Amino acid sequence: MSKLASNLSRRDLLKFGGLSAVGALGMSALAGCSPKVVAPEGGVPKAGSTAATTGSADGVPSFLLTPEPVTDFAETHEYDVVVVGAGESGLAAIHAARAAGASVGVLQSLPIVQTAGNMGASIDLTQTSEAGIKAAVSFISYKSDYRSSAEQVEAWARNSQEALAWWEEAAAAGGSVFQPYDYVVNCNGHDVYFHANTYFHDEGHQKGALVIGDAVQAEGAEIFFETPCVQLLKEGDRVVGAIGKRKSDDKHVLLKAKKGVIMAAGDYVGDTEMLHYFTPDAKGLHQAVDFRNGTGLKAALWAGAQMCPASHTKMVHGEGPKVRFEMPYLFLDRHGKRFMDEGCCRMGYLNEFTNKYLAEVDFAEDTAVKFFSIVPTNWQERYDAWKSFSDISNHNAYRNVDPEAWVKGETLEELAANMIAYADDQKWAHDYTVEAVSSLSTLRVVLCFSSAYVLGGFLAFLGNGMAPLQLAVLLTALPLTACACVRAAFRSIPEAALPHRLFPRFSYPWKLYVLMALYSFAYGLRQMQMVDGTGRGSTYATMIASAVVFASAWFFADRVVLIKASRAPMLFMVCGFLLVPAQSVMGDAVSSYLISISYTLMHVFTLVLLCSMARKSGVPAPVLVAPLYAVQL
Repeated sequence: MSKLASNLSRRDLLKFGGLSAVGALGMSALAGCSPKVVAPEGGVPKAGSTAATTGSADGVPSFLLTPEPVTDFAETHEYDVVVVGAGESGLAAIHAARAAGASVGVLQSLPIVQTAGNMGASIDLTQTSEAGIKAAVSFISYKSDYRSSAEQVEAWARNSQEALAWWEEAAAAGGSVFQPYDYVVNCNGHDVYFHANTYFHDEGHQKGALVIGDAVQAEGAEIFFETPCVQLLKEGDRVVGAIGKRKSDDKHVLLKAKKGVIMAAGDYVGDTEMLHYFTPDAKGLHQAVDFRNGTGLKAALWAGAQMCPASHTKMVHGEGPKVRFEMPYLFLDRHGKRFMDEGCCRMGYLNEFTNKYLAEVDFAEDTAVKFFSIVPTNWQERYDAWKSFSDISNHNAYRNVDPEAWVKGETLEELAANMIAYADDQKWAHDYTVEAVSSLSTLRVVLCFSSAYVLGGFLAFLGNGMAPLQLAVLLTALPLTACACVRAAFRSIPEAALPHRLFPRFSYPWKLYVLMALYSFAYGLRQMQMVDGTGRGSTYATMIASAVVFASAWFFADRVVLIKASRAPMLFMVCGFLLVPAQSVMGDAVSSYLISISYTLMHVFTLVLLCSMARKSGVPAPVLVAPLYAVQL
């Protein structure tokens, strides 16, 4: 199973229709018509060199001319970590490094630490769902005209709450107390809970920054004020230090870094040449400050860093796509990963999402921006429904949508293989790889668990009445057989696709555990009154419930929505308890079967959800599933 197939399943194609003959097409985004500035061969030219002189005459900005390296230092200091800049991000970096036990030296161009603004916002991860986080990232990208990096926005979304909590506590220790502002925004149908610390009432963020600046110095960080970073020291290709220039005497100070240098140098709004070059949209606008002159950014450029490309005209078009871009189907990039909100915008914004792939290949291969759009077999039905409320078209100029030109597959595996073959044949710059370990779709998880329950019930049926010796042999053979199957399955997975020993930060889905605990409690109320064959994990009730789930997933996958189906256990449980008073007439069997089936179904659905969450988050499934069994005990 390929990475492509893996990521298809993450969009839950069940709600789109059948999986047979799912279509795919190749699309591309080409650079706009604006001219590009190409750096001279060998990188940024040096000032005073022939290349520099020629480049300057040709309009190369002065800040791209690398100065001669500084070699004479009035002072030299050595630290584990060197931070350039002592604003909000710099202070956070200093604190994090010190908290990790590193010695820290800091170059700061001003006589004090300095920040801007009056508030900081975060997403409340304790109330916002995973879908809400993704929707918020898409919403913020939309509000940023899709110029922002989705990866950076998501990094903020997942870490902002912790960062804000640290700033709040650290600032309050020095008397800078925030006023909270909490609000809920509905993004694409998902509630996103925002929390902000505001300081409008108390000198803005700067008061807290001064407090935190004193605190990190008390923790042992050494800040060299009025000493802007003018160059970075390199050994080979590695940056090993930062060079500052004291404003008091124009002498240079070298801060060596044993572990690394963190650039938190602010922006370039005070350098008119840089501003007009990188942000022409700001030309002519009033600039509030002039001391943020991009000094640290220039030093990074001279050391080999690459500035993010400036935005360009939206008049960009790729080749004629084989399906309309406005049809919001799943888009997969050159790595086989979803890379944008498919329903967000028109083709004119496409380069904002794909130009990063050109950078990955050093702008040498334009096919790096090619991507697949995954279209279900019943696409026409979806188009007819969308057309009623959205201005989409089933044609592109003179080319109508032609499913015959699509790459097809009867299964996800076949589709993925055909897509890879197509990309290879077209010589796309891609790195699609086999990744079977994460290839299970929600449908397959449902089929796997339900069939396992059916098989388990059947084995339990066979075990009833066995002689002790026969039963002992069966109980010994089953775990060994299961381990052998798991071992064989893992051997079939490429080493690069095996699960990682380290997994990302996560929070336990405690609401699911509480829900399962309530079902366990309800089941326990009637456990002693249940008839034979209907207890928890019993043969008949388990097999009946699991067989129904398996048949529904197998035959009606295109009609059954998992979230809606997961409400069935509640219906069975309620009906089972309502029939308890009628047991004198109907007996205990009906009530017992309904309650037992309800419990089994809820257990299956909960396992499916936990495994789906594990697959999407990268957390091993046993880590999430273990608390479920603890709750049931």
